[in-house]
Amino acid sequence: AIYAGWATPDEAAAVGVVGSFLLVIGRRKFTWGKLKEAAVDSAKASAMIFLLLGTASIFSAFLSVTGVISSITEWVMKMNFPFWAIIVALMILYLFMGCFLDAISMMVLTMPVVAPLIQAHHASLVWFGVFISMMMVIGAITPPLGLNCYVMKAAMGDQVELNDIFAGAMPFLVLMILITVIICIFPGLSLWLPNLMTPSK
Repeated sequence: AIYAGWATPDEAAAVGVVGSFLLVIGRRKFTWGKLKEAAVDSAKASAMIFLLLGTASIFSAFLSVTGVISSITEWVMKMNFPFWAIIVALMILYLFMGCFLDAISMMVLTMPVVAPLIQAHHASLVWFGVFISMMMVIGAITPPLGLNCYVMKAAMGDQVELNDIFAGAMPFLVLMILITVIICIFPGLSLWLPNLMTPSK
């Protein structure tokens, strides 16, 4: 629905909720207790996300007012680090952070500082968005936190061990890192479709 342009991400999420609700009813597994449990879990997750976004706003404002962002940007530019070295450093940083933090936390902590650096090098923010998205996905399957692996464990229950899930995710981890490297070397691969969708002037 999203790719076809029929619904926004928020609307597609609502459609998914309704579809899941109808599926549970169709399988005759609906109970008010399960509905209450799902609502409480959803409220907890939403509260955590909004708390992170709120603190991110304060953190970003603090960095801006104190001049930390501009100071770091100026320092990096004066050091004349090549752009590829900055990208390699970011990949290593996000791989390390992915071992301990979720995607939202990584973006909250790094975007106020990293985004100005990318803009200072006149790189495409669309390409950088693809790069960051790939690193967030990689972080989601990186042990020991790897949230996607824990979700899979919760879905499979005792049928499979968590270590086996992480081991099975390793080939995908390597492939995604390879894809990210290719996108960094050939940024046009991530820009041709957005360029086609952008109206010509």
